[in-house]
Amino acid sequence: MEQTAPVKSNSNLGWIVGIVLTLAALALGFFMGRGLLATNPGSINNQASGSATMVKTSPLFKAQTATIQGKITKIDGSTITVTSQDNQAETFPLDSNFTIYKHTSGTSFAAALPGSDKQIELNKDSIIVLNVKDGDYKVSSISYLSPPPKPPGR
Repeated sequence: MEQTAPVKSNSNLGWIVGIVLTLAALALGFFMGRGLLATNPGSINNQASGSATMVKTSPLFKAQTATIQGKITKIDGSTITVTSQDNQAETFPLDSNFTIYKHTSGTSFAAALPGSDKQIELNKDSIIVLNVKDGDYKVSSISYLSPPPKPPGR
C-alpha cells in the first residue's frame, strides 16, 4: 500500500483573506456612510463654525438652537452682527417674533420685551439664542447680561 504525504495547509492564506475582506468591508461602509450623510434630505448645512458640516435633523425635533455669548456690534435692518468673545463676527437675521430680555435696576429678574430693532443695544455683553426656522438660524432672543456686582466696600 502506498502512503501519501500529508497535505500542508497554508495558514497564512487564511489570515491574508480575512484581512483583505475586513479592509474591504470598512472601506465600503465608510464610502456608503459618506454618501448617505451628504444626500440626507433631513440635514441642514451648518456653517456657523466657518466650515461646512452636516447636522442631522429629525421630524421629531421641535427646535434646533444655537447660543452665542458676545456683543451685538451692528444692526442692519432685520439682521445683526454678533462678535463672540474670541473676536469672531457673523451676521444673523432676526426672527419676526424675537424677544429682548433686560435686567431692571435693583432686581435680579429680566423684563421680557417684544423685539424691535430700536431696542437692541450695541456693544453690551449678551446671550443670543438662535433657532432654525425655514432652514436658517434666526435670532429668537437677546438677553443682556447684568453687570457683575461690585465687591463690598468699593
